[in-house]
Amino acid sequence: MKRKTYMQVKTLAMCLSAGVLLMLAFTAGIAMGQEKKVVLENEPIPKGYQSWSLFVICNQQWLLAENEARLSNLYAQFNSFGDAIGAEHLAVWFSRRPPVAGRPIAPDIDSKQNAAFCTKMKLLPSKSPYIVVTTTYPDVKAETLKHEVLIELNNLPPADIGNLLTKLADQLLVQGLRQVDFDSEQYWSAWRRSVEGIGDFLGSMIKTVKISINAGPVKFEVEGGPGK
Repeated sequence: MKRKTYMQVKTLAMCLSAGVLLMLAFTAGIAMGQEKKVVLENEPIPKGYQSWSLFVICNQQWLLAENEARLSNLYAQFNSFGDAIGAEHLAVWFSRRPPVAGRPIAPDIDSKQNAAFCTKMKLLPSKSPYIVVTTTYPDVKAETLKHEVLIELNNLPPADIGNLLTKLADQLLVQGLRQVDFDSEQYWSAWRRSVEGIGDFLGSMIKTVKISINAGPVKFEVEGGPGK
């Protein structure tokens, strides 16, 4: 067996060190960069975040087999939205078991958990799906549960939901939501500007979509649909 030279040993040590650092960075990214969570049946929603964006589906029509395509589309948008809001803000999807590629999503939806949040926040099933953004830990057993942002998707077709959430996520990035102090007037103003930024798109919608912001000094409401 040949003896390794000093340079070979040094090079090997540097490679190993770089590999360890890369692995630690990757692990830290997993621990600190979670922006979305599929909350399983009887599992608590993770704590320790600045805000929670709940994807709430309480319209049973969405869970029919013939609506699987639009439900899958909504789940894809949930993942994209979670990526856009930043690591300290959590997007939440309620499911009885983890979604698996190629398996229908509808049978796995945790209807009980979704219905509980709709009831708690007095959200009409006919207007769902909803995206509910709250800065208060979303405990369905709490005496009250308020939301700062409410997006009523109002049974929109999949393409419209996809376009709406993609455009809103883009605007949140453009307006620098991640860079401003959380829960400040600038933070909620960035939300408002993001919604205003998709005003033309909202106006083109066939069915009405409603987005409300009620956070501190920033109060804002806009509806989409013909003539809006």
